[in-house]
Amino acid sequence: MTSHSTLLWLLLAPTFLVAQTLFYVSPSGNDSWSGTLPEANIGQSDGPFATPERARDAVRTADSFPVTVFFRDGVYFVKKPWRFEAKDSGQKNAQISYQNYGDERPIISGGIIIDQWQFEGNLWVTTLDDVKNGEIYFKELYVNDERRDRARHPNKVQFLRINGSVPENDHNAFYFYPGDVSLYQNIQDVNICLYQAWLAIHLRIDQINIGQSNIVFSPRLWFAASEFDNHTRYYIENAFELLDQPGEWYLNRRTGQLFYYPIPGETPESCTVIAACVDRVLELSGSATGGAQVEYLNFSGLRFQNADWIVTSVDKTEGQAHILLDDAVIYLKGASNCTIKRCEVALGGAHGIVLSQGCSNNVIEQCHVHALGGGGIYIGNTSGWNACEEATMAAQINTNTVQNCYIHDLTHVHHGSVGIWIGNSFDNQILHNEISDLDYTGISVGWCWGYQAATSGNNLIAFNHIHHLGQGE
Repeated sequence: MTSHSTLLWLLLAPTFLVAQTLFYVSPSGNDSWSGTLPEANIGQSDGPFATPERARDAVRTADSFPVTVFFRDGVYFVKKPWRFEAKDSGQKNAQISYQNYGDERPIISGGIIIDQWQFEGNLWVTTLDDVKNGEIYFKELYVNDERRDRARHPNKVQFLRINGSVPENDHNAFYFYPGDVSLYQNIQDVNICLYQAWLAIHLRIDQINIGQSNIVFSPRLWFAASEFDNHTRYYIENAFELLDQPGEWYLNRRTGQLFYYPIPGETPESCTVIAACVDRVLELSGSATGGAQVEYLNFSGLRFQNADWIVTSVDKTEGQAHILLDDAVIYLKGASNCTIKRCEVALGGAHGIVLSQGCSNNVIEQCHVHALGGGGIYIGNTSGWNACEEATMAAQINTNTVQNCYIHDLTHVHHGSVGIWIGNSFDNQILHNEISDLDYTGISVGWCWGYQAATSGNNLIAFNHIHHLGQGE
């Protein structure tokens, strides 16, 4: 009788449901609507939000938790990073999720669509007023979701060779062979990519001296230009005079003109051309030094794409493995207990995902990370070389997990980048990932120069399939 009474009480007892809030976002939505409907009502008076930013702001004033924001199919263009701060955090038992709706495939893009093409001989040409006015500039261009290369000399898979360093300025200048280099228009936009031992360094040209056959550049190299090889390889890119091959492009910062040399068969009508105009598409930005963090945010089923890259330092190169290239499609700082699951991260000029200072207990799982200019996933302090002494900072970067991810097709721009990098961080787990098709290293862990005690330790690297590495030019 007792057992039957207990069963009857369970059946008749009131059901206590956890209150939750649901929001919806759609490219056909409206930011003045409530965002509580998955599609517009019959009267077109209410429906989903239109932008990721509006959804984030609505969550800040939500009455009940947990909160789930569903994104409908389509592309959402962000003009600046979709940024989350400590005030956007959830709680352990009241988390906040941003995810796809059903089996739809929403895209968050940091790009702009470029059209209105004119024709000049073999080239497509358009003028971008925002570039001319100094509001935007970009180094990444995609045609139908495929990267296109900036005009370069010599063309891909070929290189020039330096003719030794300039003795009195060997960290900022080298000699070239006569005929290899010309005086280019808009020299301030022309770059060198110098291959130096394990480094592939992007440099700005400051001066070309044809009579002396030397180039002066910045920032200053870590090693003399001829430190490892008196005939180090290099190529020059982003000059109009070098635009000589289908698939190349050039952007004139002064006039705002964009020139594209189309691949045979391409037409303006058949191509979607997107320029990446933000250096981070998704950014979680909390305190890295013990203050308020971004916590308990979950992202799943979303595709993040079209991020540019910037060398922020005027006096340092990107460093070994491009650890000083502090940009990524997804960038976390001061974030803990967050998840990125079943997401696609692609078409960026720098790294895919960076977990920087103050990141702990985060999980990256079942993600497809590919088609990037830099590396795949970077975990740890990327502020400098001699970070072994920064034990306090390293202690704040720990216990992150990367598992069951497919990471491939990397290092198209920053050739010395790594598939998964862990620097000065401990207690992380890298499990069951496939890493392939890149120019340099699959997984790199540790990162100290010298013989002092390392701040990396107890990292578990297991059951990863790593193949087709060292595919550099």
